[in-house]
Amino acid sequence: MTKSILITGITGFVGRHLLEKLDLSSYQTVFGLSREPEKVHFPDKVPENLKMIRGDLLHPECYRSVLNQVDTVVHLAAVTGKAGRAEYRRVNDRATRELLEACQDSGVKHFLLVSSIAVKFKRQQRYFYARSKQQAEGEVKKSGLNYTILRPTIILGAGSPVFSGFARFAGLPLVPVFGKGAVQIQPVHVADVAEVIRDILNKSLFKGDIIELGGNQTVTIKDFMKLLSSRFQTGPARFLHVPLSPMVFFLLLAEPLLYPILPFTMGQLATFRNDGIADPHDAVSRLSSGFLGIERMIDDSFQAQKSELRSKDLEKECRVFCQYLLGQKPGPYVMKKYLDVHQKIEMKAKNKFDRILARLGARNRILVRACDSYSRFFYSRSLLRQKLVYLLAILETASPHAQIIDRSDNRGKFLLLLIMGLKGMGLAFFLLVSFAFLFPLQVVLKSKQTGELNHG
Repeated sequence: MTKSILITGITGFVGRHLLEKLDLSSYQTVFGLSREPEKVHFPDKVPENLKMIRGDLLHPECYRSVLNQVDTVVHLAAVTGKAGRAEYRRVNDRATRELLEACQDSGVKHFLLVSSIAVKFKRQQRYFYARSKQQAEGEVKKSGLNYTILRPTIILGAGSPVFSGFARFAGLPLVPVFGKGAVQIQPVHVADVAEVIRDILNKSLFKGDIIELGGNQTVTIKDFMKLLSSRFQTGPARFLHVPLSPMVFFLLLAEPLLYPILPFTMGQLATFRNDGIADPHDAVSRLSSGFLGIERMIDDSFQAQKSELRSKDLEKECRVFCQYLLGQKPGPYVMKKYLDVHQKIEMKAKNKFDRILARLGARNRILVRACDSYSRFFYSRSLLRQKLVYLLAILETASPHAQIIDRSDNRGKFLLLLIMGLKGMGLAFFLLVSFAFLFPLQVVLKSKQTGELNHG
């Protein structure tokens, strides 16, 4: 049995997939460091030898005692996406240095840093992420530990932050491509990255190597966007080529003042300005033949994103409906049960009006009150009413929501009559307002649907 290991960023994108790949029983203990350890999920129960540590890399006191039991550290934790220069340096550079110093003091033998192919980009002007990763690599090289540095290319898969960024562009009527779109990229699936990390650990490949890791297909970034766009749009993609030089000049001027509100940054444009290709390495040549192709990666990422977006929509819906029914936010139990109901029971809109009614109601408390008032009298079997009934059933089984529903009202008769009168007036008001807008819409959509059926 191998000695214990510590994995930083274990609840992150790569960390979650690495946990699925690792044979945890082959380690005495797998320590996972995260600021949100509760995000670790297993189908059955968490293995006994997986020990989660809540902490921050910049505070070694929270994990220093663990390092005395550890032979190997896998360093995944990093800030990615759009962050400020100080945040990149704080987490990717300085925190790595703190971790390495703690490893040196504790006698840790092996260190695996997951870096990025971006560190070898030639055009890194204001690419703070790439520079912070360069600094982190430099700290590892001079640490005196037996190390390996892994440089993945663009990582796709369920929960990929990079894919989400590309998808925002690919879903537009005109897909923006910065420059000619001729730079080459070599995406790799997150499961394949996790497989390589597992192989490095199993074979103890810590000889001071830098391993660049890409998938088994290379495409231009324009062709990649074309493939991605086909998942969002039925027709052929229409591209809007944005000249790079004017955009770079604009961002140079704008970033010092407008960085937090810009839709993208100069650093993020680096992907459109540099080839992201991995140099071959013997350590991964055996595994790479089994890597997923680009089409499969895109499909996997796309389906996962659709599922994630649906979950977020349902969570928002649950919060709005709970505020409407009880005037308070749902607890974790209610939220989980509401999501479970939608997985187990197929709730579909009967027609376009039914779908619009449900979507309008999920936006805020005022709209759900109006839509529900209309549904009570004119569309009682609506999808919206169905969702509200299921949620009410869940609330009746959940404390403290159940006590609010079941509590008796000890207020005097006059006050109760006054409250009932005000509620009745409120219902009448929302009914009149909703009728004025929703009834014509229902009539128009129904006549349109009837016309389409007759035409067919």
